[in-house]
Parts: sequence; C-alpha cells; structure tokens
Amino acid sequence: MSFTPEANDLRMPLQPQPVRYLRSHWTRPLGPLGYYWFLTFEGNPEIRELAKGCQALIDFSYFDQVPLDSLHLTLGRIANVEKLSPAQLDSITSSARYLCRSTTSFGIEIPSMSSVPSAVALDVRPVDTVHDLRDTLRTAVSTACPHVSLRSPKPHPPHITICYANSDGISAADAMSAVENANHTIQSARVEVTEAKLVLLERRQRSYSWQVISRIPLARASTRTSSE
Repeated sequence: MSFTPEANDLRMPLQPQPVRYLRSHWTRPLGPLGYYWFLTFEGNPEIRELAKGCQALIDFSYFDQVPLDSLHLTLGRIANVEKLSPAQLDSITSSARYLCRSTTSFGIEIPSMSSVPSAVALDVRPVDTVHDLRDTLRTAVSTACPHVSLRSPKPHPPHITICYANSDGISAADAMSAVENANHTIQSARVEVTEAKLVLLERRQRSYSWQVISRIPLARASTRTSSE
C-alpha cells in the first residue's frame, strides 16, 4: 500500500496513488500467519456502523467484506508461530504491559476511506500516536526476546480494512468512484484506544481469524505511571 505523506494531517484524507486494476488479496496459502499486535473494535458501535455504511457503498462482487466483528487495525507482526514458545509469549506480554504503563490511552478518528489495489480501508488518525504505540510494542518484543528479528514497519499509515479484493485485473474505476463519492458525505467516527492485543492470526478461505493471546492495557490519563 502506498500513500502520500499528507496522512499526518488529521483533517486531510489519505491520498492513495491512483489504482487502475484490482489485485486479489487472497493469493497466499491458508493457515497460521504468526503472532501480531492488533487493535480491535468489537465493542465500538460507532465504528461498526461507519464500516457497515461504507461497505454498503462499495458492495461489488469482486470485494469480500470484512465482518463487523473482525474489524481490526494491525500494529505490527511479531514472529512466526514456531519462533515463540508459550514462555516467550508470556515474557513479551509482561514486557509490553510494563512499558505501556507509561503509554496513555488515546482517541483515534476515522475521517475518510482510501482504496488500494487489494483493499478498501478506513483511514485512521492521528498517525503519529498510533505509530508511537506500535514502536513501544516493538521495543517490548526486542527487550523480552532479542532473538526475534522484527520486520521493518510498513510505510503506509494506519488503517482499518473493510473489504478485500478477491479478483485480479478488474478495472478499479467503479470502486475508486464509490470511495471518492463516499468521502464527500462520510461522518467521521471516534474511539478511545485503551488496550492492544497480542493475537495469533490465521488466514482462512477469503477471511481472517485470530486467537487473543494476551491484552495489553494502556494507562488512563489520570493514572499514567512515570518512570523518572
């Protein structure tokens, strides 16, 4: 996914590079993908309603819509399943919980949608705050398990995918037009991020599922812990 730097402006929709043809998202093998850091939104009706409304505007047969219970924001990948033992997962959890005592919960806003060749997603702001949490969790992994070789963070801004392309080579003109039209009328949603989750992610037939391994609470603004 390739987006321009304007993503750092809360008021400005992400500007994806022009998409001419769709690319199927489901080309990789099925099965466990590894351990990841997620934000999930199953308890937030505002984001669910926004996603549902946006999905209705891009209801094309060449898109697989993400179930509302499966909406998520990927903060980053940790490692393959075989790379981490249960004890190491416990160590990562403990490290993350310790570091996140000094990470205050924060609000995110969804002001627009963006389209890329393999998906349509809700844009998330503020970018820097989400990336700060991502970096804290990366530090937690490196501290607990120095042997884990973390991939470099992907360059695209944070987002919540609402549908995945299931076909190759189809013109993206209708999808791009639908996204552009929706962005003129979209009502932004906001949610408070109070925890991150360590999950075991699995790719299924044109869908994803995950098992929550642990939850990492963030500090409340009034109870933030200072290590100084």
